[in-house]
Amino acid sequence: MCSSSLSGLVLLGLIAATASAAEIWTDIGGTIAKFDSTNPGVVTYIGPTGELPMDGMDFTPAGTLYGVADQELFIINQTSGAVQSLGVSQLGSGEIYMDISWDPLTQTMYGITSSSPTHLYQINLSNAAATLVGAVNVPSPGWSGGLATTTAGVRYIDHSEQDGMYRLDGLNGTFLGPEGLDYSFFGGMTIDWSRDGTLYHATWNQTALRTELWTVDLTTGAGTLLGAIGQQTLLLSAAIQPVPEPGGLAAVALLGACLRRRRGLFRRHQPVRRTTDRVVTRQAWRGRF
Repeated sequence: MCSSSLSGLVLLGLIAATASAAEIWTDIGGTIAKFDSTNPGVVTYIGPTGELPMDGMDFTPAGTLYGVADQELFIINQTSGAVQSLGVSQLGSGEIYMDISWDPLTQTMYGITSSSPTHLYQINLSNAAATLVGAVNVPSPGWSGGLATTTAGVRYIDHSEQDGMYRLDGLNGTFLGPEGLDYSFFGGMTIDWSRDGTLYHATWNQTALRTELWTVDLTTGAGTLLGAIGQQTLLLSAAIQPVPEPGGLAAVALLGACLRRRRGLFRRHQPVRRTTDRVVTRQAWRGRF
């Protein structure tokens, strides 16, 4: 049984490793929508939020989709697009959220704001309370419309004046390099952290006059165009639902059981041998034109 089960795990691993398409969720003019990264020109509309357009959106590992508009935090219904308010964050004077991002390392939602300098906040998903982390150290002025986080907890923000990405080490930003287009702060960022770690940037190309989907190299900052999103759409957010964790945990548990069984069979045939086991774990839109 272990042999066949392990073969299945290997097959699943190969499938996961070769998966490249991502379903990206967004808000287009107050309507929740989604599209495939391999065919961004085809957009599926879910339904209106009944509120202002979401300035930022992201999923938690449980599959819950959150969004922010101005200083307000919402849960988004993925069937109807309707939103439920969780409360209003008390941000600094004149600040609004520009984007939010789930940190897989600390299991916390973070948000960046529109102020100059840009501020990073930690967000309580129960009541929308925001705790100031500090001011982000990147050149000012410059709008950052996107925030995205890797599985290791490394954050990236865009900079509309320099048309490129910054990696944040704590609050200190390091410019990676130009992305390859002249873009505005209309857009969103997300990292497919539970699968292949790809950074997606959906943004308005001020030369082509259209919203486009790009992938960005996390070392050089260079971008690769995947295509235009829909037809003359403007959006402010992007989010990818992570692969459910329980399946991964079950696979690890099954693998461990098989390894223990094989180890036991080996010991029965080796009368004198000492072994040491190791356990390995892994871990705007509204008037801003």
